Amino acid sequence: MNYKGAKKGWMKVLNKSKLVMQTNESKSVMNSIRLKDGEVEVNYKSSLEFKAFRYCDINKYIKKWSLEPFSIQYYKPTTKKFHKYFVDLYIEFENNQKFLVEVKSYKETIKPTIPKKKTQKAMLNYNKAEETYAINLCKWKAAEAFCQERGIRFLILTERELK
Repeated sequence: MNYKGAKKGWMKVLNKSKLVMQTNESKSVMNSIRLKDGEVEVNYKSSLEFKAFRYCDINKYIKKWSLEPFSIQYYKPTTKKFHKYFVDLYIEFENNQKFLVEVKSYKETIKPTIPKKKTQKAMLNYNKAEETYAINLCKWKAAEAFCQERGIRFLILTERELK
C-alpha cells in the first residue's frame, strides 16, 4: 500500500551476506531487490519500511533477513475469496529467534473511530479505513496461524516501535 506523502526509494544494503534473496511467486520481491554497480539495493515503499530495513541491515544481532519471504493464504471478507499475503520481513537473530514482521502505520492497526462530522468525505474515509482494518485483521490472523505452525513469532511494527 502506498501512503500519501510516504518516502519511497532504494536503500543500499551494507551487509549483503545477511540479506536472503527469496525466489517465490511474488513478482514484487523480484522488483524489490536489485543489483546496481555490484551493490545490492532494496526498494522501500514507506519511511517506516526504510527504518525497518536499515535496522535489519545494521543490527549486529541479526543473522539474516529477507523481504516478503512467504506467501500466506488468507480469506478476504470484501471479495469473499482467498488471496495471498506477503508479510514484509523475515528476521532471524543470532540466538535463533525467528520473526515474521509486518510494517504498518499505527493508524492501520487500530479500529477506526466514527468521525464527529459525518460529511460525505469523512464517511467515505471512515468506510475505507474500516475496510482496510478488517482486511488487515484477516491477514494477521492467517500470519499468526502460519507462524505458530512453524515456531516463528509474528510482529507488527509501527512508527511507535521504529523511532
